[in-house]
Amino acid sequence: MSFIKNFIICEKAKLEDFPTSIKIDNIEYNIEIIFSKKKSSSVSVDKKTLIFRLSSLLSKTEGQNHFSSLLKRISKKLYESIDKIQEVDFTYILERGWFEFSGEKYILQPKKIRGVKMISNTFFYDFKMNFERLEAYIVKLLIEKYSPRLDKYVREINERTYNFKINKIELKLVKSKWGHCTGYDDLMFNLKLLNGTVEMLDYVIIHEICHIKYKDHSPRYWKEVEKHLPNYKEIRKLLKSNPPVLFK
Repeated sequence: MSFIKNFIICEKAKLEDFPTSIKIDNIEYNIEIIFSKKKSSSVSVDKKTLIFRLSSLLSKTEGQNHFSSLLKRISKKLYESIDKIQEVDFTYILERGWFEFSGEKYILQPKKIRGVKMISNTFFYDFKMNFERLEAYIVKLLIEKYSPRLDKYVREINERTYNFKINKIELKLVKSKWGHCTGYDDLMFNLKLLNGTVEMLDYVIIHEICHIKYKDHSPRYWKEVEKHLPNYKEIRKLLKSNPPVLFK
């Protein structure tokens, strides 16, 4: 009888038992609690909202314990992802007034001018300019500045390896690939690579130069890559797990 009595007076977990927001590494996340009939509990992230799915069968204490355990788990994951270099929104860069690219610091300076001008490592821009247009201008100027450097570097690596005839080397900002070799042996490299490590850049350059010899990803192709970069698999994993971003 006492067991039944204790079960009846056991208070169920309610929405008001949990916080509505929390800060993790100075980033504020909203908290959404969803009660379900499932016995298990889970947590997921949707942009800046942590969604906790808790069992409706839990008592107040049990619910808070589940919540604390899930919060600890998701916080660890978020901290780990924050430790990696993340793609920074350009509006944040604009508010901060600077960014890093290829080991150099660039200043953003609003001014009463037309368009955008890069003098040394400072971008002077029309203070009335739309931020999306400004970002496009900056990308264009970075490509103009770094294209000759990349062209020289790629050709030096090519001379040390195969000395193939490379028609054209382009630097572009693309979403879907790090590099590309056309059927005409033109090479393209993603601008973001210049914000990564030298090992990442070298890997993609070797990767594309080897495609001049083999236009596929057959075993013989990968043996060719391995000939010049014995640790290419490690670099490829790093490129996937911690990819370079445009703005730091």
